[in-house]
Amino acid sequence: MEKQELTEQVQSILDQSRTAPFLFVGTGLSRRYLGAADWESLLQRYARETGESFDVFVSKAERQVDDENNDAELYPLVGSLIDEAFFDVWLESDRYAESRARFGGVPTSPLKYEIASEICELSGQEFPVRHENEPDRHEEELAKLQEATIDGIITTNYDQLLERLFDYEVYVGQSELIFEEQHSIAEIYKIHGSCNQHDTLVLTGSDYDEFNENNPYLAAKLITIFLEHPVVFLGYSIRDQNVRGILRQVIRCLDSERLNQLSNRLIFVEWDEEPNPPEISSREFDIMEGKGTSLEVTRVRTHSFLPIYEALSQTSRQMSAKLMRRMKNQVYQLALTQEPQEQIYAVDIEEAESHDDVEFVMGVGVHERISKVGATGISIDQLFDDLVTDSNRFDHMANAIVTDTIRDWLNTRRKLTPVYRYMDTAGFLDNDSLPKKEEIPGKVVELALQPQSEFQYPGATDEKVEEYRSKTVQEVIEEGRENHLTAAYLTLVNSPDTDALWEFIQENRSLLQEDKGSDYMKRLVCIYDRQQYGPGFDAIDERRERKEE
Repeated sequence: MEKQELTEQVQSILDQSRTAPFLFVGTGLSRRYLGAADWESLLQRYARETGESFDVFVSKAERQVDDENNDAELYPLVGSLIDEAFFDVWLESDRYAESRARFGGVPTSPLKYEIASEICELSGQEFPVRHENEPDRHEEELAKLQEATIDGIITTNYDQLLERLFDYEVYVGQSELIFEEQHSIAEIYKIHGSCNQHDTLVLTGSDYDEFNENNPYLAAKLITIFLEHPVVFLGYSIRDQNVRGILRQVIRCLDSERLNQLSNRLIFVEWDEEPNPPEISSREFDIMEGKGTSLEVTRVRTHSFLPIYEALSQTSRQMSAKLMRRMKNQVYQLALTQEPQEQIYAVDIEEAESHDDVEFVMGVGVHERISKVGATGISIDQLFDDLVTDSNRFDHMANAIVTDTIRDWLNTRRKLTPVYRYMDTAGFLDNDSLPKKEEIPGKVVELALQPQSEFQYPGATDEKVEEYRSKTVQEVIEEGRENHLTAAYLTLVNSPDTDALWEFIQENRSLLQEDKGSDYMKRLVCIYDRQQYGPGFDAIDERRERKEE
């Protein structure tokens, strides 16, 4: 089969649905584009740190499970054994002295902490990378993937590759997916945790036990996605136990008619190590493992993922997924909210994409009902733009931004938020420029008291953090890196000069709209916000220490 024919066949499957597809992404993509280790290789390395070989831990685990071929139980148990053995190594070895100092205590699982730190550092590098298993850099593949028309992504990966490729809302772990509001558009569901929250990693036997215990709730959330969207599996084997377990829970909820509907929506893309012509076929998937229920899926084997990404990018729609999510959220809030939120913005649907400075509300109902409900129409990106352009567009609603808008955004994944500018304008700072905690929601106070380390370049090694701590803004700029990397390393400067920082931000504010520079620039703007409008990080650290006492 030619590559173009594969693209056309996949496109024909996707065209049968009226909705854009979801991606279900596994470790194969992280290995391909980041050079990341797979789960087993990662544990093998940390097993050696304990002085035992990986095979020894496997043997111990085999004695504790009924069926030594049951990988679903065996390998999580191996993770538990290595986690337990590594605990004392981390506490006592000089190799981890810097990690202990950086954490400032003892994490529940030092193994998870080290793995998470390693993967976060890997996620911060320039990608795609070359490594021994993938000599090509795959620039063309990734460029085409970013053009894909998709509504969202489900992944068991810990790394941050997908967040860097897609500017989507991220939900970490099962609890966020189960208990927080989602709109199934422009969202990433990291169901096995994320490296920037090490405690969320699903790694050990007890983690998998908890995950499996909540699987019915997870399946209930995912079943609508599976029935309403085509789902393209990337970076998994069709035999992957993680995928099989989730599909098994979904299937238990379906009658035969719905099961047939699901069969027409699943595409498994498997990488062919050899550069053979691509193949596409239907395959009956014994998902219930001999219990009488099978699932027919489309199986693709290909050396290059480019034909798949071509098919995903050829579906057109008038509005971006991110814009559709904003509109859907506003409709939801319109139906839910009783109190007005400053004002309603209206714009013709044909001109929607050209109005980045506003959000809008669509509603159907009685005039009196709609007139009572408003929306500030403010996104986080707009707050960053307002700060760096010094436009003062939202000064008249600074109070509501602090007490409602920012508070509603806040959770463990939303630390990059400028807050002091609006607290200052609203009069929520005391004489020391610190937040008046009695007047501000606790979540906002917690955000405002985050240390500078929360905004530093996540890909920096401990040596780089220490090296750049005492540098000046000008010294970092004069090192002559690309602008987005200069922004990244400027986040490591301790208490930077605000005038010099402001000048750099002004000259490079376009980085806020660029994929490879947006995250670093937002971190830098948050630091500027704390230094210019707040008390600076030294005072923030002192306030936080007093609170902990």
